[in-house]
Amino acid sequence: MTVLLVLTFAMVAVGLYLMAGMLRRDEPALGMIGLMVLQIAGFVGAAYGVLGRI
Repeated sequence: MTVLLVLTFAMVAVGLYLMAGMLRRDEPALGMIGLMVLQIAGFVGAAYGVLGRI
């Protein structure tokens, strides 16, 4: 459980870092990758929430 929580926070941090990199360098590809990482972090966070109920 702790691994999922840490993984979720790490993925959110990476996603936000990539999106900030998009703004600094004006590269839309970094923003798209950042959004995909944030979506995956949402799925991992949802799995953490479901497993937390069990």
